[in-house]
Amino acid sequence: MSGALNTLLVDFRYRQRVRHAMFDHMGIDIPEEDAKRLFEHLRAAMLACNRCQAPETCINWINGGHRGAPHFCKAHTALMVLQRATGQASAARHAAE
Repeated sequence: MSGALNTLLVDFRYRQRVRHAMFDHMGIDIPEEDAKRLFEHLRAAMLACNRCQAPETCINWINGGHRGAPHFCKAHTALMVLQRATGQASAARHAAE
């Protein structure tokens, strides 16, 4: 693999880990049956994270004990929608039990 391609893949994987860390931090866990309905929000979060100029800001945010996502984050709205959807799915699962 070329050096440039390898650099791109390393960066992409790092950004994936950061996004997953933010999902974990916010308690976002989208059930498979809801993924299609929430696809645009999942996509918006992925694109925003991949285009972010400072992904380490999220790591610092999480490590600093802040709640939610940074208000200045371009993925903020999508993350909030996904967080609400996770809460609604969880509530529906508990109600069905």
